Amino acid sequence: MNVCCICVVGKSNNPLYLRVFQTLEEEPALKFHYIAHTALDIIEEKVASRKNTTNSADTNLGLLFPTEVYKIYGFITSSKTKIILIGDETEVKDSEVKNFFQKLHKILVDSLSNPFYEYNQQIESPHFEQQVQGLVDNFSSNKSLQKKPSGFKTRNNQSMGSMAFLPTNANI
Repeated sequence: MNVCCICVVGKSNNPLYLRVFQTLEEEPALKFHYIAHTALDIIEEKVASRKNTTNSADTNLGLLFPTEVYKIYGFITSSKTKIILIGDETEVKDSEVKNFFQKLHKILVDSLSNPFYEYNQQIESPHFEQQVQGLVDNFSSNKSLQKKPSGFKTRNNQSMGSMAFLPTNANI
């Protein structure tokens, strides 16, 4: 599976991190925002239905829903931070996705443990970016697709710390 987007959402459903790794040329990167919002609703439903079961300690929510082009997976931490993985339709084992989420969770915990990080604020650490990129490179089945979408760049040519894409020809 190729990772298309990773989104980290705080306890109050505030975006902490969203990065698009690949997208179809004709597809706006903003589409991943909509997919992530839809995934949040499904995560809340799954968490509510798990509260009364013995499996409520499991943080991996598995496949949330598929679309025509993507498969969306979810993970929730003990602090109610949600991690959403949007990948292409390539088949992948649940154990591989679970392992990916565990590694990403470790990277997230390490980053949030930084004494200079303000709790519940957007993650803008270059070290976090590098570690996430390395994890995605190792996980994705096709390394050649690990580019930012052409025709789009983020503010300051970085990941979506501001949560907004701008066309490359936009004047700021």
